[in-house]
Amino acid sequence: MQLTPNSRRILEAILLLIQEGERIGDPVTQYEIVKSLFLADMEHLEQYGRPITFDNYAALEFGPVPVRAYDFLKPGYNGQADFPDEAWPPWTLERARAKAYFYRGPKRNPNLRVLSKTDVAALSAALEEVKDLKFGGVVDKTNKNPAYIAAWGRRGDKRSAPIEYVQLMTEPDPELLSNLIDASRCA
Repeated sequence: MQLTPNSRRILEAILLLIQEGERIGDPVTQYEIVKSLFLADMEHLEQYGRPITFDNYAALEFGPVPVRAYDFLKPGYNGQADFPDEAWPPWTLERARAKAYFYRGPKRNPNLRVLSKTDVAALSAALEEVKDLKFGGVVDKTNKNPAYIAAWGRRGDKRSAPIEYVQLMTEPDPELLSNLIDASRCA
C-alpha cells in the first residue's frame, strides 16, 4: 500500500532545506536532503498523524530514501514534466565528491503556503540533526529503523526494496495508513 507522493510539497521541502543550508553557511548534499526528509516525515507522522511529503520510501544500502525526492535530486532529472512553469532545476548543483553534489543557490524561496509551520519546524530540526550526526551517525540511526531492516532483509539481490509505510509508524495503524493513502490522493 503506497501513498501518492505530493510533488509540490516535496519540491518546497527540498527548497526549504537548501535555503536552510545556505542560511547556516553549510550547503546540503543530496544525502543530507533525503535523510532530513525521512527524519522530518517520520517525526511529523508521529507527532501530527501525517507525513510532510507523502513520499514513499525505499531501503538502500545507506538507509531509507524518499523515492520521488531522490528522483528530483538526480542531476539528469528533467522536472519540466512535473513542474512545467518551473525553471529546472530550481537550485544550483556543485560537485562535492565523486558521486555527491552540493545543492545551493535556490532560484526562488520555498512556497510557505504549501508547507505548514509544523512542517517547516520538523524539516529544520531534521536538517540540524543530520548535520550534527554527520554521515556515519545518520547511517547508524536510520539503518536501525525496523521498517528499514525488514525491507533491506527482503530485497534479495536487488539494490533496494520498498519500505512498508505501516511499518514506519511507531505503533502500526492500518486505519491511519488507509486514511493517509486516501488523503495523499487529494493533497
